[in-house]
Amino acid sequence: MEKKSEKKNKAVCLVALKSEKILLIKKQNFWILPGGHPEEKEEDLKCLERNLTEQLPCLRLGKPVFFGGFFGKSAFDSYNLEAVAYQAEIFGEIVPGENFSSSWFDNEELEEIVLSEITHKVVTKKKKKKRL
Repeated sequence: MEKKSEKKNKAVCLVALKSEKILLIKKQNFWILPGGHPEEKEEDLKCLERNLTEQLPCLRLGKPVFFGGFFGKSAFDSYNLEAVAYQAEIFGEIVPGENFSSSWFDNEELEEIVLSEITHKVVTKKKKKKRL
């Protein structure tokens, strides 16, 4: 049986807020934070920039600040995932890349959609900090 690489068990994601809303992208049946898995020896912020280019190509990323580390089940596979979240301003138009959709969600709207386990944990932390 093939062992999943350590890098596949890690994700780097973006927490982007605007007017008390959070930006999420839809992948399969889940709404998740923008971001993805790092390639071998790829640093977190390079990974984030690369994935944002694919998912939201018209955006530019402001200066990312570490938001926290989160653990949970991957929404798409059965393995545990470590996610490193960075918060940053974004600039430009929200135009999703091919195979993605995206939207801003407020607290009420977040209750009506299916979030991945890790995205739910990030949103919960933002709510406790009274920033969402």
